[in-house]
Amino acid sequence: MTLAPIRTLILSAAAALLLAAAGCADRLPAWSRFVAFPSGLWTPAMIVEMEPWPLDSVVVTGPSYSLALSLRHRLPAPRIARIVVEQENLGAPMRRDTLTIHLLTDDGTPAGHGLCGLYSLECPVPGSVTLAEGYSVAIHPLDSLPGISEAGLILQKN
Repeated sequence: MTLAPIRTLILSAAAALLLAAAGCADRLPAWSRFVAFPSGLWTPAMIVEMEPWPLDSVVVTGPSYSLALSLRHRLPAPRIARIVVEQENLGAPMRRDTLTIHLLTDDGTPAGHGLCGLYSLECPVPGSVTLAEGYSVAIHPLDSLPGISEAGLILQKN
């Protein structure tokens, strides 16, 4: 028996995986920041901030970026979380949004994907961002949120 067909099969599979990975490279986050809340409680005073620097870590000129909020939650959790997103450039406000995120469906099922009682979901922040030196973004809840174990921001090239 010859090994040529097996080798061809392995090389073909490896090439397919490399091509698939290359096709997803543009969808990888350019920058992300996550903060864990070991107590399972996220309060308005616990501000998650992100400054995507140093500049050489992201492409500043040209492309715009989208911003997403990521939450990990456990039960019991409130049905709705209202999160403030504040974007600034050199300390000057650029945009402020309040996102309403449904952590539970109407029938009480946890929203998002998860296993073993831990659920994760992402919510896009309206608009797009063209990065400039001094850009920063901060998030915090309007009210204390029990059941939140982690909050984060994801910056992705459009």
